[in-house]
Amino acid sequence: MLRLDPSRSWPERLWALWRNICLVVESVISAGVATTMWYVAWSHGYHFNPKADARAGTIILVLAAIFAIQAALTSGKVGDRSVLLSEAVRTRNKTNFMIMRDIRIPMRIHMLLSALGLGMLFLISCYGFEDFFEGVVCVFISWFGMAMYLLTTLDLQNPRNSMWFRKTAPDDWLCENADAFFENETTDNVEPHPDRKQPSSRVAAQ
Repeated sequence: MLRLDPSRSWPERLWALWRNICLVVESVISAGVATTMWYVAWSHGYHFNPKADARAGTIILVLAAIFAIQAALTSGKVGDRSVLLSEAVRTRNKTNFMIMRDIRIPMRIHMLLSALGLGMLFLISCYGFEDFFEGVVCVFISWFGMAMYLLTTLDLQNPRNSMWFRKTAPDDWLCENADAFFENETTDNVEPHPDRKQPSSRVAAQ
């Protein structure tokens, strides 16, 4: 049985609900646009012939398997990072928080996921569906799932989008420049060289 988190106020719950609704709406719009483009191409006969459907189906399965593995690994890393950020906030460990705050998924991983995902979606869109309803359902669900995964992963990367972090973490943790923070921290931790002579009290007085 689902239970509401007692530590969260109703404005926070409504804000989180609004964020989730926006993600769903954006995914629906993206899938709707892609499905409309598919229908225009499909109605004009731009799709695979029945003989090529079997080969296309095999390639789709291969791409889907590779994409699922890579997407699971990427989502797991994003989730683990969110847990570590939460622990840093709970323990008030600003150094660990600043180290992980601006970490993002590498661009090459995005390129790999895009190549696999778009290739799979393109083949699904070119599949020779015999029935209009069947094609609409398959194409829409495929594009909706892909858009939902992309938008959700990108949203979770930025802790500033989370109401929990905005409420619990100190304000300067989310806004401060990480490079400037570590530069100041390094400067503060620099110890004087042991061979360097310290000024005498007379010189210091002068």
